[in-house]
Amino acid sequence: MVLLAAISEFQATDLSVEAAQRLGVRHKAMVEIRKLRKQLTNEISQLSNESLDRDNSELKLDYKLPSSEQCTTLRQIILSGCPDKIAKRLDPEELAHAKLKSKHAAYWAPGLDQPTFLHSGSVLTGLRPAYVVFQEALEIGGSVYLRGVTAIEPHWIPEI
Repeated sequence: MVLLAAISEFQATDLSVEAAQRLGVRHKAMVEIRKLRKQLTNEISQLSNESLDRDNSELKLDYKLPSSEQCTTLRQIILSGCPDKIAKRLDPEELAHAKLKSKHAAYWAPGLDQPTFLHSGSVLTGLRPAYVVFQEALEIGGSVYLRGVTAIEPHWIPEI
């Protein structure tokens, strides 16, 4: 959702390198996202027999942030695509059993040999969700950190 907000903000700017730097995103990636969005819009338009305004070669970018319901759906889609990258937050008893002391929430993910932590750059670090789906696990200084993390609801796991 953080990336969607950055994309939305970038689309509302002059699309400059400076705007990308201010938002903390790569300009080249933002331009590529814009091109992909235009391509997808054209494909959807052709499939649904709606014609685009051919006089205006620029795609109208009234890029709105997803609603709460749409965010939930996106999180469920991410879960459905990453069933092998689910991590569960360890409770205090499990932390004690693992002989781990940390002020940060620790997570256990199948396939990883040790408890993991949310990357410090994650907006979820302070929220400590019970379950997350992650994009990658990185070992830094002997600890494993999860990046590209999305919070999920526990009851979604068996459903999805």
